[in-house]
Amino acid sequence: MFKILFVVFSIAVVLESALAVIFNWRLFLAYFDARGTKTIVSVVVGILVAWSLQLDLIDRLYKAMYSSGIALGPFGYVLTGLVLAGGSSGVNNILKALGFRSLQSEETKQPRPRPSEAWLAVVLVRKNSTKAPVQVFLTADNEGERLIGTIKGTKVPRFLARLRTNPMRYPTVAGFAVPADSIVTVKLRDPTLPIGQNTSEDWGPYKIAGGAIIDFDLTV
Repeated sequence: MFKILFVVFSIAVVLESALAVIFNWRLFLAYFDARGTKTIVSVVVGILVAWSLQLDLIDRLYKAMYSSGIALGPFGYVLTGLVLAGGSSGVNNILKALGFRSLQSEETKQPRPRPSEAWLAVVLVRKNSTKAPVQVFLTADNEGERLIGTIKGTKVPRFLARLRTNPMRYPTVAGFAVPADSIVTVKLRDPTLPIGQNTSEDWGPYKIAGGAIIDFDLTV
């Protein structure tokens, strides 16, 4: 059983390294939401590899224990593909559960701000502004207005919307880090519009708690 699982673990590591080239590609990160798209791509590739190698993990483990097979056919390849899609950590969990590796507590790798900071993200709702880039300004602890970025998107993508990044959001992924307990105000401005129509209402001022993740909308 260990020999079979080690082979699957090795294949999972190779797939993980190969897919990292795509998942870390700047173009991929710019247009797709990595949290949703990675899973779909990994599952499809994992199933294709299992099918191509005729690798039925359930069948092989059953044979190792009872010397007789229970070939599941396509369903076995799908299950094996799902295991491969879990990457090295997924197979590693199987090895731990079966006692081949020592159990160690691991924190779930979720992108979160540190306790000493908070993440802010603003979504642009276009009203007077139609196509021009919109500037994002932040004021922290009355230290003066700072330009922290621009939003160039004109509309929210409809095709595979949940799997893609939102070009109407700043930043497009995660959030803009601000120190915990700072008093923050955010506004948007379109420099191409006349005064009076070119600036959104202020968001804030608010005192931001450490570890907070805050998304909000502003209209220009």
